[in-house]
Amino acid sequence: MTLPDKQTCWLAALACLLVIAPVSAETSWLRALTDQTLRQGADAKLPPHLSVVLGLEAKLQSTPVRQLVERVGHEVRTFNVCSSNHQKLVIMTVDEEKQAVTGYLLSPGGKLSKAVSYSPGGAPRELPLAEARSGFNRELQYWSHRARP
Repeated sequence: MTLPDKQTCWLAALACLLVIAPVSAETSWLRALTDQTLRQGADAKLPPHLSVVLGLEAKLQSTPVRQLVERVGHEVRTFNVCSSNHQKLVIMTVDEEKQAVTGYLLSPGGKLSKAVSYSPGGAPRELPLAEARSGFNRELQYWSHRARP
């Protein structure tokens, strides 16, 4: 068995850094926003039906969260950190004009785990991830800029 030469080792190390660096940057803003939400966010509760469909609760009950809220015109955005498990993060958008709500459950690394849409009084509908991805990416961009000092 032959050992790789120094150049091969350096190239492998560089490749690892190129893969790890974007993930680290992604989680750093998410970690900063999570910490900010826990320090400055308001106590709130996610609706029971949203909590169940996203898998935050096993039975129909609200999920206690710490929440940052941003309002622009008829659109309300919230960044939510579950009070009982700070690894569970939910981004919600509410279009008050259309009376439409979309919720996105994030994985600990900031990836899309589940997405739900509903209108008040209506049944929530889990969105296919491919369908939810563009809205989710828009929200990630919004909140990542919000997390910067």
